[in-house]
Amino acid sequence: MLAEETTNEILRGNKLLLDKQINSNVIRNIVETCARSQKNKRFLNLLCSLCSCNEEAISSNQDDICDLLLEEEDFTSILMKINTRQGLGMQKIHEVILTEDKNSDIPNKLEIEKLFDYFKQKGDLTMYYYFESMCKLVSLMCL
Repeated sequence: MLAEETTNEILRGNKLLLDKQINSNVIRNIVETCARSQKNKRFLNLLCSLCSCNEEAISSNQDDICDLLLEEEDFTSILMKINTRQGLGMQKIHEVILTEDKNSDIPNKLEIEKLFDYFKQKGDLTMYYYFESMCKLVSLMCL
């Protein structure tokens, strides 16, 4: 079993541990590891487990995660940007920026509704699952 999965299991349902033992240095270490991991959902899931316990917010952890993620360097290497553009009529189209690299073999941006099908067709859902974990993390920071 991987270390982050074991840590997730230890933290699950343990509000005292989440609230008192997890500090900003621990969270900074996880965020920095996540930034270096090139979009690995396991580290986002670990951050998710620090945000709440039994659907109750751990506000100190949420604040620390939010502060660290919004630092310029961590933001661009961890969170995926989402743009909204006008479609036909009143329709809004939401696109995920997948890469800033114009020479990449994946598209620069893709409509959210097409993410799953695109990566499924490619035979690698890693990026889709990362996006899914990112959305979960953002929602848990809002509890």
